[in-house]
Formats: sequence, C-alpha cells, structure tokens
Amino acid sequence: ILPELKNARELFEKLPEEKRLQEVVDNWITEIVLGLCSLAYLFDPECFILGGGVMHRTDKIGHGEFGF
Repeated sequence: ILPELKNARELFEKLPEEKRLQEVVDNWITEIVLGLCSLAYLFDPECFILGGGVMHRTDKIGHGEFGF
C-alpha cells in the first residue's frame, strides 16, 4: 500500500492518517493467530511467548476478530 514504509513502527505511525492500513494490520494479525493455532495443534505447547515492539501496540491491535 505504501512502499515507503520500512518497518512496523512506521506503519503504526501512519495508521491515524491512512485508515486503509488498519485493514492490513488486522489481516496480518489474523494470519499470525491462525499460524499460532496451527502450531498449538501440532505441538500442544503450554503457552506461547510473544514479544517485540508490535506486541506493545495494544492501542492499534486487538480490535479485530481475534483480539488480544
């Protein structure tokens, strides 16, 4: 959508002015959740530990179908 964006930080900074990016973020989160569900089914772990800067952006994630 915006090829000038180089990382997730820039993407999240643009979210307020580029509303179509929220759909991209929601779709990405859906893909991550579905992947984690597949891993949980395959390996039956006790838990997943998720980290990184994106996980600290609870103001921008957690509004989709799966929400955190």
